[in-house]
Amino acid sequence: MDLKKIHNLEKKYKDTNFYYFIIGLLIGFFIICMFNFFTHKNIFTGMSYIAFMAIFYVYCELIRIFFSSNLIRFLVSFFIFFIGLSIEMFFDGGYVDYTSFILTGFASIFISGMIVLAIIGYEHAQNKNKK
Repeated sequence: MDLKKIHNLEKKYKDTNFYYFIIGLLIGFFIICMFNFFTHKNIFTGMSYIAFMAIFYVYCELIRIFFSSNLIRFLVSFFIFFIGLSIEMFFDGGYVDYTSFILTGFASIFISGMIVLAIIGYEHAQNKNKK
């Protein structure tokens, strides 16, 4: 990459919290590596948290870009997480009876609500910075 491309990326993401997110991931990665080193575990044990945060951020960005209504964002997130959790529980043998189905629905509602709240907060912060 040449410097013009890097400068264009910097202009594109100047008003977002993208840089703070990357710095936070790097700090989290460093803390987990140091903790694992001092407790004599494998260095990369627990990196699923870092991967989850990266995937969560990308997912929120995609939902924010493709859908403008908060209700549609919530419903799309709910269906994606409900289907994903249902498939995971089916293959793990976690579906015992209808209560597992109901709990999966409640977990999907909670995750979708958190995603929509994160997107609303992000857009509010972006609009506040533009003024």
